[in-house]
Amino acid sequence: VTWYRNANEIVTERKYVILDDALLITDLDFMDRGRYQCVVQNEYGADQASFNLVAVEPTIVKPMKDPQTAMVGENTEVCVRWEASPPFRITWKHKDTIVVQVDENHTVTIINP
Repeated sequence: VTWYRNANEIVTERKYVILDDALLITDLDFMDRGRYQCVVQNEYGADQASFNLVAVEPTIVKPMKDPQTAMVGENTEVCVRWEASPPFRITWKHKDTIVVQVDENHTVTIINP
């Protein structure tokens, strides 16, 4: 079995480890993105399989001030900052009722139920 990344043969080292027929990529980062190919051959012939590896960032939610203070009877806006790849959905609930508005700047506004 021979492994390739972007048409370059992969050799076992700290980053890439080939165990039996499997390829292990340690500490995956964006530089590991690319086209991977596995080539097998024996006395009867050869075959290959290939795939694109896409590295994505984990979701990061920025901490908020706790507690949030609001006036009774007023609408309250709470901003949450996040980074995510791929993007994710946000659902805000108050007593099992979804109470949310999201604008184009990803500002989440909780409506006084």
